[in-house]
Amino acid sequence: MRFGFMMPFQNPPRWARPYPELYREFINQTVLAEELGYDTIWLTEHHFDDDGWSPSLLPLAAGIATRTSRIRIGTFILILPFQHALRVAEDAATIDILSNGRLDLGVGKGYRLKEFTGFGIPREQREALLEEGL
Repeated sequence: MRFGFMMPFQNPPRWARPYPELYREFINQTVLAEELGYDTIWLTEHHFDDDGWSPSLLPLAAGIATRTSRIRIGTFILILPFQHALRVAEDAATIDILSNGRLDLGVGKGYRLKEFTGFGIPREQREALLEEGL
């Protein structure tokens, strides 16, 4: 059996902390999880929320890769219609190198209307954009 955890990376206004502090603490928690024997950390992506979430998973994954040596790093999910597919491929390959093969890249089409509206992308195009990106 393997154990992992997903950190939604929320920073709700009621308990909001400065983002540099939040990112450091998140990476420190991942280091601790590795020390405790966890096998995987899963990173989530969302946009245009008042309570945070991580809008950019791959730089965060790179930071985790430089501080850990064993725990697998997974994206759950990277919303491919909001990204340039070649950039994702290059960044993911670089992180996989930095992590010695520990990146598990999970991509998806997204679902939140406000995110598609915020990016100026018609939500109806999400399947086609996902397929194009793959």
